[in-house]
Amino acid sequence: MSRARAQMMMIAIGLAAATASAQSPRFLHERAIETTAEGPQRLEIDLPLLVGSQPFTVVDAVERSIASGGLNDLRLFNAQNQEVPYLFVPPSTGRAARVVGRILPITATDLPTAKSSGFEIDFDGINPIDAVDLEGIQPPFLKRFRLEGSGDRARWTQLVGEGTAFNLPAEQLVHTRIEFPPGNYRYLRVTWDDTNTARVAPPSLVNARMVTAVSPGPILREPLTIARRPSEPGRSRFRLTLPAPRLPIVALELTVGGAHVSRDARVTESSLVGGQAQPRVIGNAKLVRVVRDGITADALRIPIRQPSEPQLDLVVDDGDNPPLALEGLTAVFAELPWIYFEAPAASIAARYGDSRLTAARYDLEAVRPNIPAYPNQAAWRTSPPLTLTPESEGLPMPERGSLLDVDGFEYVRDIPGGAAALISLPLDAAVMAHSGVRTRWLTDLRVVDAGNLQVPYLLEKRDEPLMVDIVLERRDLPAEVPAQRSQVTTYAVKLPYQRLPEARVVFTTQARVFNAGCRLPRYRRQPSAGRRAS
Repeated sequence: MSRARAQMMMIAIGLAAATASAQSPRFLHERAIETTAEGPQRLEIDLPLLVGSQPFTVVDAVERSIASGGLNDLRLFNAQNQEVPYLFVPPSTGRAARVVGRILPITATDLPTAKSSGFEIDFDGINPIDAVDLEGIQPPFLKRFRLEGSGDRARWTQLVGEGTAFNLPAEQLVHTRIEFPPGNYRYLRVTWDDTNTARVAPPSLVNARMVTAVSPGPILREPLTIARRPSEPGRSRFRLTLPAPRLPIVALELTVGGAHVSRDARVTESSLVGGQAQPRVIGNAKLVRVVRDGITADALRIPIRQPSEPQLDLVVDDGDNPPLALEGLTAVFAELPWIYFEAPAASIAARYGDSRLTAARYDLEAVRPNIPAYPNQAAWRTSPPLTLTPESEGLPMPERGSLLDVDGFEYVRDIPGGAAALISLPLDAAVMAHSGVRTRWLTDLRVVDAGNLQVPYLLEKRDEPLMVDIVLERRDLPAEVPAQRSQVTTYAVKLPYQRLPEARVVFTTQARVFNAGCRLPRYRRQPSAGRRAS
């Protein structure tokens, strides 16, 4: 072999080694998994895993939403740092298997009080179930109930201590599905509370949802951070902060104070359109709650499309009601797969957070047709994830643009200093008056540093009003403005700037009852000399 040939091989080997090194996993996070028994394991996907790994995509399947295609960067390791094979077990895209039950009468000795009634259901064999649908109960009804399960009709386990079922056609409120922790039962018992409501006849049909290996696990729900935003009268606005972008969230559930509720609501997120970010509606619903005899029936859920951003805006039309008393908000996630693996009773390390990795492929795929419905339940350790590698910022963003001659600008304002990070700067009335009118619409707005180098920015249109307090002063009309009637009260409305964009004026009064017309005649005052600074 010639020397030149040997050098070429060395160069090729060096390039191959460099390529392999560049493609080695670069995990950002590590968490511990605890197993309590040897053998097959089931592990649920939780929020910290969703936040730190490759995102899912939500797909629709027969009135359900299923998360698909995420967590390709997840890898499991044992105590010897050897990779542990695993499988994702996704929910079935078809309808869940069902078992129909027979309605049985309930004896008076099985009822807790004289002011209660109910029925039992026999499924003609022990089945793994986690929900039951009650069909054919004559509406309208709104009832509290207790649900119990049994395998032999002698020993009973409480599944739901106090639930509510209802069908109110006038209010378009229906809730007749009872969900409970999965278990093996032959009999179910429903006990109605008749203390404040009339008795109802048993349902004409009852069927239970069966649990299989491809049944979805518990639906993930997580509370969100909410902040009330400034708003015009008749609307409530809230900013919602999500733990991360592109989470597989499919609905928002509201906790609202007060009694009856009937208000329209919508959810928006910022979306890039051309060179400007604008609000895009990703969900809307009518929020309804009815209270009868101390029992509440409500539909305070807003279905949404999967969000792309970590911030959402909630807008509620209050009508003539007080602002919505929003006490809490919960994100509802799509049906997620669960993780199947086989391991001893020990600690397993999960590592994830490498956006370059593709989905793992293991020989364990051969056991997929025989995955048990009830394997051992593994759990995430409660300690927070460890950070293995600082998250990369990706390609550097340009921090400065070209030099700008600022002598031609009429107005100059300072931006307060702060941390070196991406910031959001709301535009106030002064900016909108001087640059926000239709003839310019912020096209002349520039941001520069101390050396007059341009700082890149993106305009974002928010779905909330700019609120400006104005001063009212009691005075007579100017001579050039004729009064229509003698019995009028006039005020001078002093706007802070001459060239504000189109707006509306909202008056506040302490008068409890009044009926008066209002007009805003416009007249021009003598213009004053302009100044460079504002």
